[in-house]
Amino acid sequence: MATPRVTRRLVGVLRKRIPKLGLGALTDTRDHRGRRHASIVPAVRLMLLGMVAGCKGLSEVENFLDDMSAATRRLFGLPQKLSDTTCRDMLLRLELDELRAVLHRSVAMMDKAKALAPDGLPFGVVSMDGRSTATNLWDQNDPLAQLHHSANGSAYSLVRTITSCLVSSPARTCLDMHPIPASTNENGVFAEAFTALLSTAGHLFRLVTYDSGANAAANAALVLAHAKHYLFRVKAEQPTIFDECKRCLGRLTVANGHALGTEILGGKLYTRTLWLSSKLAGWNDYPGLKCALRLQVTIEDKVTGDVTVENRYSITSLSETAMSARGWATVLRRHWAVENNCHNTWDRLMQEDKRPWVRLPRGMLRAMVLRRVAYNLLGWFRSVTQRSEQARATPWKRLMDLIYSALEHATAEILAHPRPLEPLACI
Repeated sequence: MATPRVTRRLVGVLRKRIPKLGLGALTDTRDHRGRRHASIVPAVRLMLLGMVAGCKGLSEVENFLDDMSAATRRLFGLPQKLSDTTCRDMLLRLELDELRAVLHRSVAMMDKAKALAPDGLPFGVVSMDGRSTATNLWDQNDPLAQLHHSANGSAYSLVRTITSCLVSSPARTCLDMHPIPASTNENGVFAEAFTALLSTAGHLFRLVTYDSGANAAANAALVLAHAKHYLFRVKAEQPTIFDECKRCLGRLTVANGHALGTEILGGKLYTRTLWLSSKLAGWNDYPGLKCALRLQVTIEDKVTGDVTVENRYSITSLSETAMSARGWATVLRRHWAVENNCHNTWDRLMQEDKRPWVRLPRGMLRAMVLRRVAYNLLGWFRSVTQRSEQARATPWKRLMDLIYSALEHATAEILAHPRPLEPLACI
């Protein structure tokens, strides 16, 4: 249970940050007749609070509202009752692009507070990666739900998005979530997703990293045309450039590389070595290509003694001297923060795949955007506003539990000491 001091601090942070998200700008598309609730904003605010407090579904959000103290409900302008079905209906009626604008405002808020400065890297780096969530419900006219058939003949649809994560920031902030139309794939929508990212957060990064799914000359040219740099993964599915990377880097020995040290994770010893080469510069007229990288990871199981070796190749438009070997290694490892920090948190703790709140694709997408806003608020509090290293290492689950407890037990006396927390300025 959160102490009065922690309760006041957590509630105070949410009270201060949530009004700056501009929820009042969301369009209310409901029919004016028969409205039980005058505005959709309290419902959206409640769902967002439920997410930061660890609620896994709309029924839990309804129970969460019942558990809230009267002081908390007054502070956040929430009604005494709001059913899960009402929240679902309101969520389905929200405009997706307007919700994405709320996500963008959460990023702008963090940027204004100087919370997105590069940490351990000389410049901003954004990692982009695709994500798919399956559902057995869909609308045949939905352009964002891609229909599939399983081996047993049953049908399902995939809701696919591209996540953009600022991996150079301490909180690994989610900058954008771009939907992938059913008619295309990650490569086909990269230009649109990257251009949208530039319009809202282009000043925050210099380098964009992507898996091999977006490794294409047209995408490289687009990145360079906007005065940015790329780092693309190269896999065997792209045999021409993959073989060229292996030819230049594959035979180099450990003595010719940069030893990055060892670490033990899960009973396994990881040894990493990095090689860089400028021999591929200008290869096959690939736009801006200046350097190829090979990261070798040797994994030794300390129990069985088994040893496996993995070699990962990448290409970039930055020169070999743009960073130290340690800097390059940091970029390569942090690329996976979009998976380890973003996707893993949404799956493992928020259970986005198992409990998406709404099974219809359009509702899933809207809940996903709110979940990313909640993730940014949690990450900001944990990684930026906390002063000690121990506090910044607080597990996500514990932080969510503390927020739930704070919103449940906050009293007027706690919120008024040492000075009253002002009520929300918006609806």
